[in-house]
Amino acid sequence: MNNNNVMMETGQPEHYPTLKEVRSLRETHGPLIAVNWVYHASGMMMGDVSSDELDLRRIGEKLQLTHRKMDSYCPIVTSIYEAEESLLEQLQAISDRENLPAWEYLKVNPDKRLMVLDFSSSSSIRLVYDDSDIGSIPCFQSNIDEEAVSQQDGDEVYDEIVSLLREACREENLKERREETNPYAPDGPPWAKEEHDETIEPEQPVKKVGEHVIEKDGSWTCGHCGAKGNTGRFCCECGYPGPGTKI
Repeated sequence: MNNNNVMMETGQPEHYPTLKEVRSLRETHGPLIAVNWVYHASGMMMGDVSSDELDLRRIGEKLQLTHRKMDSYCPIVTSIYEAEESLLEQLQAISDRENLPAWEYLKVNPDKRLMVLDFSSSSSIRLVYDDSDIGSIPCFQSNIDEEAVSQQDGDEVYDEIVSLLREACREENLKERREETNPYAPDGPPWAKEEHDETIEPEQPVKKVGEHVIEKDGSWTCGHCGAKGNTGRFCCECGYPGPGTKI
């Protein structure tokens, strides 16, 4: 069954399929071989940009889970874990139970969208199936939009998938962790940069007399030994004549 057939069965473009409808659209697919979840958010007022991504796929003989996280004005941190086969088996079970390949037909209804002026976010799950053994294309991808799922009250299933991926990011399975520069804010937030660049000029003395410095409070700093806070005719430390003192 292709997308065109589904559109014909579910009605005109203004029709928004329900979870019950997409669960009934049974399709034949091979085993689940990869899962990718990505979240992206931006705050328009402050220019904040953040993202979070979990990617599960087989690298050679091993199952690998990569976690890539970027917070505003912080380095991008990539953590690579060796995942257990049971993780993919659990995700396969959810796919079979919920008929997840058909969830890509869920659409966002703009009339139900909550508009936030100073913040935006998006989240999606991509499921990859190996259809090579059933005479189809080698890889079939199903892309599930979190907002469309939420509008159809499917958050519990969506969150179940993300939670399984997160729970698999255990330190005992960590193979590699690296940091890289955040391209969105290499110099930090604008307000921090402005404060950092602000130069505070040191307070200047009223005047200099010879090598001595007369401070604003009337005291003087000895030009001979550097002693500060002198108020008499001679330096309290070295006895050097002060400003205007004649010997």
